[in-house]
Amino acid sequence: MGRMDSKYGRRGVTVIAYRYEMLACDSLWASSHTIMTLQSKIVRLPSGALYGASGDIDDRALVPLLGHIKTSAGIPSPEALGEIKQAIEALLVLPNGEVWIINTPDDDDSAGAYQVKHPYTAIGCGKPVALGAMAQGASAAQAVAAACEHNVHCRGPIHVMPLHQPAENVVPWCQPTEKMK
Repeated sequence: MGRMDSKYGRRGVTVIAYRYEMLACDSLWASSHTIMTLQSKIVRLPSGALYGASGDIDDRALVPLLGHIKTSAGIPSPEALGEIKQAIEALLVLPNGEVWIINTPDDDDSAGAYQVKHPYTAIGCGKPVALGAMAQGASAAQAVAAACEHNVHCRGPIHVMPLHQPAENVVPWCQPTEKMK
């Protein structure tokens, strides 16, 4: 994650993509153009939803707001999201498969949530490459790999998490996912 203001977009040093019930991400976390760590940016929330975020590193105010949402009826209002003064763009995949982009404000931004009706989506600075790859048939993991190859602000290893997992294999929401081989 991390914040990077540039002509290429203000929403972070990352790429997170979703397609075919799989969420994938790169591993680069940076701040002030310095690599902080390489780890997963996607988690399974207590509700069973998948979550990944780009933008400000500190998303502690947003995660509890989204953690127990199982249906679109629980999506926070723009006013509730507006109270979080961190520039975060999050990808939320509900247990029923609905996909939402959640934005919190910073300065001149407006907060909001919108449902993605397309069969795939991506967020972060690697979004253009990832969307182009998925438009040509790539999976979410392949799209993230393409972004890592073509965007200096995205870096492997790549992590993946399926929407539906057998109960005995559920990854705790606060732990990193398995790395894609």
